[in-house]
Amino acid sequence: GDARPIVLSGSPNDTYNFAPLNHLQRPDRRFTFGAMGHYEISDKVEFFFQTNFTDDRSVAQIAPSGTFFATGTINCDNPLLTPNQFAAICTANGHTNAGVVDPITGVASGFDTAVLYIGRRNVEGGPRQSVERHTTFRVVGGIRGDLNDAFSYEVFGQFANVIYGSTSLNDISINKLGQALNVRLDPATGNPTCQGVLDGTGNQACVPYDIFSIGGTPSAESVAFIIEPAFDKGNVVQRVYGGVIVGDLGQYGIASPGAETGVQVVAGFEYREDQIDRSPDATSIAGGLTGTGGASPPIDASVDVYEFYLEVAIPLIEGASFAEELTLTGAYRFSDFQSTGGQSTFSTGLSWTPSSDIRVRAQFQRAIRSPNVIELFRAQGSSLFDLTDPDGDGIFDPCAGATPFFTAAQCANQGVTAAQFGKVADNPAGQFNIIIGGNPDLGVETSNTYTIGAILTPSIAPGLTVSIDYFDIFVRDFVGTVPSALAIDKCAINADPFFCSLIQRDAGGGLFVNSATAFVVATNLNTGSLATSGIDINALYSMEVGDYGSLSMNFVGTYLIDLLTEPLPGEVPFDCKGFYGSGDTCGVANPTWRHRFLATWETPWNFNFSTTWRYHGSVDLFPGQDPVTGALNPPVPSSSQNATWKAEHYFDIQVAVDVTESARVRFGINNLLDNDPPLSTVVGTAPGNGNTQPQVYDANGRFIFLGLTLDF
Repeated sequence: GDARPIVLSGSPNDTYNFAPLNHLQRPDRRFTFGAMGHYEISDKVEFFFQTNFTDDRSVAQIAPSGTFFATGTINCDNPLLTPNQFAAICTANGHTNAGVVDPITGVASGFDTAVLYIGRRNVEGGPRQSVERHTTFRVVGGIRGDLNDAFSYEVFGQFANVIYGSTSLNDISINKLGQALNVRLDPATGNPTCQGVLDGTGNQACVPYDIFSIGGTPSAESVAFIIEPAFDKGNVVQRVYGGVIVGDLGQYGIASPGAETGVQVVAGFEYREDQIDRSPDATSIAGGLTGTGGASPPIDASVDVYEFYLEVAIPLIEGASFAEELTLTGAYRFSDFQSTGGQSTFSTGLSWTPSSDIRVRAQFQRAIRSPNVIELFRAQGSSLFDLTDPDGDGIFDPCAGATPFFTAAQCANQGVTAAQFGKVADNPAGQFNIIIGGNPDLGVETSNTYTIGAILTPSIAPGLTVSIDYFDIFVRDFVGTVPSALAIDKCAINADPFFCSLIQRDAGGGLFVNSATAFVVATNLNTGSLATSGIDINALYSMEVGDYGSLSMNFVGTYLIDLLTEPLPGEVPFDCKGFYGSGDTCGVANPTWRHRFLATWETPWNFNFSTTWRYHGSVDLFPGQDPVTGALNPPVPSSSQNATWKAEHYFDIQVAVDVTESARVRFGINNLLDNDPPLSTVVGTAPGNGNTQPQVYDANGRFIFLGLTLDF
């Protein structure tokens, strides 16, 4: 048939649907073993140990690999090109298919090559798979006992080792792809043949990869040739040594005048070392596959920390008419990190029990988190990020298309030339290149946490316990990345040199063709701040039901007041309360209210019945905001399926039957009503999958399980 322009937006279109083959839940096989024990050597010395072993294998699966624009030229004498293709690719750009013939040997050389970036899914090769295996071993041992009537001690050591192995299947070798596309006629047979086979410079197993024949498909032999597996192995080792002393100073008369219980203290020391090494194969190190995100250099690094800590609880008042108990607590910890130096943390709290019906508590805590070994030393390489269509025209890159969303001047800030403007290619999948990876210069995260709450145990309702807690958490300098969409907006609108320095467009002005020349830098750094506040409610009620056993109910809910992210210091924060979004903004759905209610009936007839109600409130698509003023953009029209994800009610049931004293059978159904998950076209590939968020919603629908537990 005749060629026609490709349709990249609207419906129907010619883009590839990558979602159906993605695993929403990985196949998994796991073996676990654990043992613990203790031996009393004397009245003051007891030896204890604990050991755990886990071996886990799973298979991750995503859409087939593709050429992904990994090769940039085509030889114009390629016999696989149809006449129309030759005219469009070569003739129209001033190239011919005639080489220069050597008068002595008669061999032609110097053939013209044309610029050609090919994006084609290798559907014939099957979905990409990553066979993952983690083998974990952990052992803890030590001694503990009483020093005297006032003090006890514990000294311990811990060793843990996680061994990682990964095998990537069905991906395409960039080197072999280049050979399989560099095709000429064999003078002896007249058949299309790889140039490397003809002149002996390439792999002699090469088979031409014919993706040019209209209505045809590449041969199975050519697909088998270009596919290459990759292997990666790694090892994480953790060593911990520590000791702690617990004391009751009341034995020495150290107590508040208003309390009988003495001052309680805890003091301790801990040393911890985390070590990581990673050894990819040569193909992975070189970034030799089209669909794995660039080079994966080896890693061999470690971090360690020495810590000292002291905790104290001071009963101030006991047995008074206005205070059955009033206790002040405090804690201090000094940590000396190899990576970030000395850091101090502390907390203080107050607990007041005016009567047996109520207890009030409040606490302030200053905490730090030093970056872990992976955040510091993870190898830098390419990955993908998602952009949201800014104006609904099907074009995701705001500088792409015939009529870009940004102006010529705004796109020029990002490196788009006047000649490129209006001609920049867009990625119809909405995915663009980023550079991710560790940063050994990271600093610590610092947080302040305020909590205040009450525990109610009303005497008029025996069996009822209710706790209500308000929390307010602020994290500064959190380890993250500059949101790529923010970098693009800030560079375009403000010409900010910091944000513009993160953007590298290729020779055509695009951001997705070649990850080596087109990308946005998103490596780890200490960014802005996170802040959240809300109210947690926890209620437990149990009662006897006469001759019919007992009934217990547990309710856990959270009301979210705000969830603020300041991408960088001085930037306008955005609030994700009540919104969901793509990976850069809001991401996972954050409802204003969510809860879980569990009711269990323990019968006198050797079986128990329980039901659970899981509720996740409705959320709207985060519309984005003006990067200067912070004002939210207009909401997505309610007619769009992306606009709102309705509230979800999930109901689960379970029956447990004691068949014998040592055998219990469990049967249950999760998502009893088989609710479908909400769908959206903008969640991308992270945290989205299959147009939803399977880590939040039950993407697989109704789930039935049967289990057996044996005690021996």
